[in-house]
Amino acid sequence: MKYCSKCKKVYPDEIDCECTKEKQYSWEKAVSMIDLDCEAKCKCGSTEDLTYHPLFKYHTAGLKDSPSYCTCAECDRKLQARIDREESMKYLILDDYQGEDKFCDDKDEVEEFLKYYIEDSDRDSGPIEGVLILKLEPLTDNLKESDFKPQREYTEGGYQNKLEPNTHIVINDGEKYRVEDVMVPELEYDGGRSINW
Repeated sequence: MKYCSKCKKVYPDEIDCECTKEKQYSWEKAVSMIDLDCEAKCKCGSTEDLTYHPLFKYHTAGLKDSPSYCTCAECDRKLQARIDREESMKYLILDDYQGEDKFCDDKDEVEEFLKYYIEDSDRDSGPIEGVLILKLEPLTDNLKESDFKPQREYTEGGYQNKLEPNTHIVINDGEKYRVEDVMVPELEYDGGRSINW
């Protein structure tokens, strides 16, 4: 088995990738088919539609290098869906200490808002009391009554709530969000203050 040096798709030895047939400019590195140096199989067991991921060498002491491996198109799609979902998350900081709430589009905005506690706190470590961070997932589906009621199941002792919690919704500027997680930021000290959340 071989992989394409440009797109990293895996092919049997007798097949060349279409990338090798495309017109190349003089400044581009030549596209070639390279022998696979790992098993031609995804961790899920699939051997179809594979992409090669080369050895990754860490330059930080103590971290082991990541060996080369292959993934299938379906696992790549699922991973990208998780990444896209995580990147779509918004954050609502409920700050009773400063008396101010802040809606943030990304983690950088959260970090910027929380700098106040690094610079002005009289403590070096521990939870920041009066501050909660809600991690919010944008909602695209229509809300239903059942989203807000505990799901019930019948047991011998009568009806009891299942373990799944109710859906908690935040509405900001006409947009609806489901609360994915609730976090309490903490001050940490390791030669200087930082915030973990």
